[in-house]
Amino acid sequence: MKTKKPIISLFVFISILFSLSYFLPSALAFESTSASFEIHAGDIESTVGTSTSATFRLHNAGGQNATATSTGSTYTVYSGVLYWLYSLFVSSYDQAHYRWREDAGCSESATTGGCWPVNEDTQYTTFPKNTFKRLRLEVANDGGWTRGVAPVFTLEVAETTTCSSGTYSAVPTTYGANAWVIATSTNITDGVATTNVGTPPTTGLTDVGSTWVDGQTKTTSNTTSAITLAAGSFTEIEYALVASSNAVNGNTYCFRVTNNGATTGFVYTQYAKAIIASGLPATGTLDSAVFDTFTTGAALQGPAYNSIMWKGNQNGSLGKVQFQLATSDSSSGPWSFYGSSGGTCNTTNYYDTTGTDVPVELSCSPAQHNNQRYFRYRVRLCSGDCITGGTASPIVNDVVVNWAP
Repeated sequence: MKTKKPIISLFVFISILFSLSYFLPSALAFESTSASFEIHAGDIESTVGTSTSATFRLHNAGGQNATATSTGSTYTVYSGVLYWLYSLFVSSYDQAHYRWREDAGCSESATTGGCWPVNEDTQYTTFPKNTFKRLRLEVANDGGWTRGVAPVFTLEVAETTTCSSGTYSAVPTTYGANAWVIATSTNITDGVATTNVGTPPTTGLTDVGSTWVDGQTKTTSNTTSAITLAAGSFTEIEYALVASSNAVNGNTYCFRVTNNGATTGFVYTQYAKAIIASGLPATGTLDSAVFDTFTTGAALQGPAYNSIMWKGNQNGSLGKVQFQLATSDSSSGPWSFYGSSGGTCNTTNYYDTTGTDVPVELSCSPAQHNNQRYFRYRVRLCSGDCITGGTASPIVNDVVVNWAP
């Protein structure tokens, strides 16, 4: 009996080889005629699906995804356990969410609702020209193990209504004839690590991964340094940019990130979108000169600031005129401009006015301004609701600040 064991083992080995040779080809079988081909799960008569596309996703008889890619006339099919193993070692960078952000008065870590002019994954339908804004993008690695050099994320733009088929190019850093330009923000610094600033509806983006990785802010370059995203991790990148006068009124622009121009391994669940406003810019601001409240015989500690009003023409009810006030004990500052909205006093809010010759109480004065000798005001003209572009053009001829020694 001992002499027969090798014969039995050889028989079992040949049987295993036969089984493998039968089942593996059935998962990978395809027929091709020109650009059209068929996928078969078993024998040649059992067609799973047909396609004339160079890239497609089907299911084989076992219910597992089968993916085909094409290079010229060569088709490669991954299915079953081979597809599963392949996905473990391939990163998939998903541009999962985006949100437009105000630049003026909004730091990277700001969590106030006023810094987000539109909701998450919502196109900016009346994007103003020549006004600094910021775009925050969330990228997650939905694939497997990260191999090789970590990606660098380059912001690209395409003028198109169909984001998935647009012609993209990197957002430039100089104006020239370009429609979009990376902006030099005074509120964030290039290359600083981003933080997870909360979740919608009032702040931030929806987390789509299990592990946060610091991203970067970009104000002088369109490309980050290398950011390593392990499987299941996510990051957020914030770009400061501006639509120049060359952007076409009413046209749609789409934004995406690539690995320095390469899209291999990238998925775009959400393309960021903006439509250039057909009217005027949403806002325009002007800071006044420095005013000295000291008069002969007055107390040196400065006055109490009571109210502010303006004279001019609002040109209908569609526009707005708003103010902030800054005070200091020195004629050279520093200057922190404060406003109030809904009873909240900070450097982001503005005092709303209801029309010309109507004084508005400076409610921030007791905490921020009183007893300081010098003051400046900031006037903001809004062509609409101060968030999106409109058609109104208010005219301010005079500003009156009321104060008492």
